[in-house]
Amino acid sequence: MSSPFPLNRTKRLAAVIFICCCSSAPGLARPEDNLDRFARLISGFLDRVQRPSAADTLTPVILDCRSGERELNWLIEKESIAWLNNLGYDQVYQGEARDVTGHFIEIRPLRHAVFYRELGGELERSVSAEIYLKWLSPQREILYTQTLADTLSDTIGRDRVERIENENYPFTKGEIPRRFFNRYGEPLVVSLITGSMIYLFYSFRSK
Repeated sequence: MSSPFPLNRTKRLAAVIFICCCSSAPGLARPEDNLDRFARLISGFLDRVQRPSAADTLTPVILDCRSGERELNWLIEKESIAWLNNLGYDQVYQGEARDVTGHFIEIRPLRHAVFYRELGGELERSVSAEIYLKWLSPQREILYTQTLADTLSDTIGRDRVERIENENYPFTKGEIPRRFFNRYGEPLVVSLITGSMIYLFYSFRSK
């Protein structure tokens, strides 16, 4: 009896079912990396900013991201330009742009960090950020100021830390807590060995 589906279609259907099952299985889904988490935090901050009524979209915008980290500046600028484009601003300049007259938006990171905490054999990951945003008119009148902060937390396996951090972006890295034995067992073993050696040394000398 022939199959109701052509063979190649049957294979494709089986492959789709296998991929769907694997992606939905617990522990197999790829966790969002720390760079993506920071991007989501910044994007969320910007979405909460209401465009001032006096800030028409025909006037250029000068975007100034003041961070001491070049990589973090790049991320903030990328998310900010996408946000401004969505608001209808097509003329966006980066930096001071002294020869341009327009709205001035300053975005200054106040705090950003990645924390890991031991949690039942896994790690609780917390990615947090806080920024200050100031929007000035072309006449440098304050139209909007706000400090925005948030934290995204989830649970990951220890073996996934290397995959969610990025060597090219230092701000995506956090301090990984040492395992219980590494924290307490190793110093105890070293102390016992050292104590035994001292005891044997003085024991041989006294004979």
